Amino acid sequence: MPNDFNTPQQPQQKQKVWATLITKENDYIISAKVLAFSLLCTASKYPLVIMHTKTVSKQSLDELLQFECQLRQVEFLEPPKGVAREIVKGYNETWTKLRAWGLTEFERVALLDADMLVMHNMDELLDDDELLKDENWLAASNACTCNPGKNPEYPKTWVPESCVYTPQIESDSNFATIKFVDYFNSGMLVLKPNDDVFARILKELYNHPNPDVLIFPDQDFLNEAFKSHWVRLPYIYNALKTLRNCHSNIWNDDQVKNIHYILDKPWRITDRDSAEAKSNQAYVLNLWWFKYFDEMKKFEESRSRQQ
Repeated sequence: MPNDFNTPQQPQQKQKVWATLITKENDYIISAKVLAFSLLCTASKYPLVIMHTKTVSKQSLDELLQFECQLRQVEFLEPPKGVAREIVKGYNETWTKLRAWGLTEFERVALLDADMLVMHNMDELLDDDELLKDENWLAASNACTCNPGKNPEYPKTWVPESCVYTPQIESDSNFATIKFVDYFNSGMLVLKPNDDVFARILKELYNHPNPDVLIFPDQDFLNEAFKSHWVRLPYIYNALKTLRNCHSNIWNDDQVKNIHYILDKPWRITDRDSAEAKSNQAYVLNLWWFKYFDEMKKFEESRSRQQ
């Protein structure tokens, strides 16, 4: 007897992706290209999704597509009212990173800041289905809270003694009284997009009692929103540029998988020779970035000739 019923199909499994954000037509387009190229070089099996606002030009988006990216236009996320401090205003565009929780067509997203360089394959962040307990959790690496530049705007508690990357010295009795700062850097986040979680995030954001205290806007806010609900990842997945000098005891050039070029950006360096000089504390990391940049340009030119 013939079966008149359609055979039920298995639901298509949602994709896992890397993602980054571009909010305007500026030099972060260059860094996003280098990031995308570096992911290609590591042979990641997961695509990179470029979240972008409508202010990014079609030409820039077409150029990014050469690096096998997917594009997702998102609305600019306005900062909460009350943000007044200049250091906070400088990060106004980073609020739009929260849109990653709205990418519900994907099962999991590993969100990378555009000022990163992937040195080795790190697909395990997306492979591991047990990494996050549920959508109310995220995974991230601890921030360095040493404040090596002695920025007076940074929290007073940000001193080397309170940084989790500072090794404990048993002979120093003062260490027993120091409380380490339990705080992640939001440059690399592994998350599960979810409409309910995104709605909660927005509700908490726009009802924040004092947004002016959020010195590092999205980062400070997310540390509040996911307090006690984040998985600690090794520094190698978000290797802050400054760690190589101020925490040389843990830094290993061969093990670092993803470098985060915080503070001064290599693509804004006008004197490349001085940036590559050994007197520059970041010279090795600058060399690495320029190497990928040079190869990225060759790749881009090759793709352009093929069109």
